[in-house]
Amino acid sequence: MVASAALSGTLFVGTFLLQGPSGLDPFRNALVSLPLALLMVLAAPTCAVRGWVGP
Repeated sequence: MVASAALSGTLFVGTFLLQGPSGLDPFRNALVSLPLALLMVLAAPTCAVRGWVGP
């Protein structure tokens, strides 16, 4: 649960950092964040198969 909260918080803060100082609009921000989202989707089944629960 802590890892999920940390990941969600990181994505939330990352969104603001990409839109604020970098000046990206929401669409371009989504395009920049898309590879991270795809990696999370691809890694989820691997973690389930290996039985990783947490620290």
